[in-house]
Amino acid sequence: MDGMANQQKTIRSSIKRLLAPSSIAIVGGTWADALFEQSTVLGYEGSLYRVNPSRARSDRKNFFASLEELPEIPDAVFLGVNREATIDLLSTMRKMGAGGGVCLASGFDELCTDEGYEFTEKLKSVAGDIPFLGPNCYGMVNFFDRVVLMPDQIPRNVPSSGVCVISQSGTVAQNIMYSDRSLPLGYVLCVGNQTSLSIHELVNAILEDDRVTAIGIYLEGFSSLSEFSLCAENAYKKGIPIVVVKSGRSDVAKRTTFSHTGAIGTHERYVDALLDRLGVIRCDNLPEFTETLKLLHLFGPTLGRRVAVCGYSGGEMAIASDLAQRYDIMLPTLSSTTEQRLRSILGDRVNLSNPLDIQTFIWRDQEKSRACFSELMLADCDCTILFLDHPDLVGLDSTLYENATTAFFAASSQANRKAIYATSYSESNTISMRDKAIELGVAPLQGMVETFKAINNVAKMREAWSNFLPPNPSIVSIEHDATIFTEVDSKKILANCGLSIPIHRIVPLQQSVAAAEDIGFPVALKIISNDIVHKSDHGGVILNLNSPREVKEAAESIQPLGDTVLVEKMIVDAVAELIIGVDVDPQFGPVILLGAGGIFAELIKDTKVLLPPLAENQVAEALKQLKIFPLIKGFRGQPAGDKDAVIAAVVIVANLAEHHKDFLLELDINPLLVRPVGKGAVVADAFVRASEDMLMATAT
Repeated sequence: MDGMANQQKTIRSSIKRLLAPSSIAIVGGTWADALFEQSTVLGYEGSLYRVNPSRARSDRKNFFASLEELPEIPDAVFLGVNREATIDLLSTMRKMGAGGGVCLASGFDELCTDEGYEFTEKLKSVAGDIPFLGPNCYGMVNFFDRVVLMPDQIPRNVPSSGVCVISQSGTVAQNIMYSDRSLPLGYVLCVGNQTSLSIHELVNAILEDDRVTAIGIYLEGFSSLSEFSLCAENAYKKGIPIVVVKSGRSDVAKRTTFSHTGAIGTHERYVDALLDRLGVIRCDNLPEFTETLKLLHLFGPTLGRRVAVCGYSGGEMAIASDLAQRYDIMLPTLSSTTEQRLRSILGDRVNLSNPLDIQTFIWRDQEKSRACFSELMLADCDCTILFLDHPDLVGLDSTLYENATTAFFAASSQANRKAIYATSYSESNTISMRDKAIELGVAPLQGMVETFKAINNVAKMREAWSNFLPPNPSIVSIEHDATIFTEVDSKKILANCGLSIPIHRIVPLQQSVAAAEDIGFPVALKIISNDIVHKSDHGGVILNLNSPREVKEAAESIQPLGDTVLVEKMIVDAVAELIIGVDVDPQFGPVILLGAGGIFAELIKDTKVLLPPLAENQVAEALKQLKIFPLIKGFRGQPAGDKDAVIAAVVIVANLAEHHKDFLLELDINPLLVRPVGKGAVVADAFVRASEDMLMATAT
């Protein structure tokens, strides 16, 4: 254990040397020239060496013929050479004890060819424990310490604190750097193929830097779900939010990402469930990603959903109201005290509401504007938003707009409340006002849609962190032959675990009437056959049989399908039908599906994906989000369903799947009949595909 701990400590030390080097060696020609120039412009203060055997020695530029000639062992090496030379140089770096490197060259795993895989194995073999970014990697920038290991133009902003962006795409990383959105960037790290350093290893390293306020990741695939989950848990413990843009929702995107870095795609609904549980925000696009990171940089995951909104346009406030509703943002009614104080400032001609259309009566009065904003900020809300676009066009004067915005900033400072200065158009927010806002602790957000999405994202993260229970994704290797259990045996497995099943008899077809009379009407008649999985599709299920004659006729109609039947007591007081399913995924392990069941399960697709382990409150929250939930609450005078029994059933199934994931492949309960409060929930039909040992395993 001590040896392993020491090895991990050494690796972390090497990663730190790479990310914050005291000395850098730049190897190559044109690419290296660009990097050297940007290092000089940003003001790197460490030792900077040029390595190129074909160039003459120059004291000014410190050219050397090889790494071995350097006067010191470099902490970081940029390898701007082809793949063959990259392999040779990594071997040299390993022998001399260099800190780490950036491998620009392509032609490895991302080719998805035998040749590419062969070169990747060579690369790993010669590198040993030397950490490196790439290959197929555009490099990194550490703005905090003015470190440039990226051969392109670099912004000159050097913040004292900021966010870290980690990207599987160099161009995406550049787009974020070049965006006109005033996002304080501390690190930008491209990972390429992740042959050495993975995203989760970089996250864990970055978490050691107290200057980092949030981490944003552009993700194409997971190298290890369990390791990503652990690093997200570490981020939660340190209070550092993680925001993700993950491609792969469409089939085209999956093919594109695979050809880009060789990333293996995953079931996107399962990814969403994993990130939700970890409190990691998934954004759909880069503008939403950037604005969410900006909000987290300033406020952390502290914002709730109660928001006060104001502006100088009724139309704009109407749009804001619609968007707030779309993104689950609450606009509380102003209290009578707040209304009274606002009335004294705004007069009788302004309709006092939230959102508040201030109109223009106090447009030129900065003191009244500040007083108005101050009163609104004292309302019972998590933050206050001012929407005001500036005319940032040639020949236009924005002085009055800046005065109004400055009054908003002053009110925020005086009230000591969280405030957001936002614009309807992303481009209508000037850099000077954004910088001033950040300096004063006000979040300058760009785009009305992005603003409400960002608030929703931060609130969602806050909610997840307040009840943090990380999932346990695990790689499952299915090596056994799967058996499809009959409905009878499937229900027996579930009953062994504590679920309720109907009173029933398994009898030869000719005894079905006697069995029905013994159980009591109404009954259902179901064929038992290992060859028929979906019995309803073959006419093998006949429901609501209320007399011996009906049972006899049903038995005659079902006879061609087999000679053994299940006679089962009908549940006649169900208020809703649900489906509970399990899919044991090779990457995620057991995945639970909860949703509207019965014959409409596949048609309506009203479902939620959950990952074990599950707490009761997590199941309850998922249940509330289903469209069918009003039926369970009691819809239009109908009795309420036994919600607690449903929750207990889902937890039982999740525990069953987690404990027996080495046996189980699939499980479906459809429907689970939800009876009125106090009467429980009953498994009306079930399907299990697992190893033959599953029945015996649950019996013990």
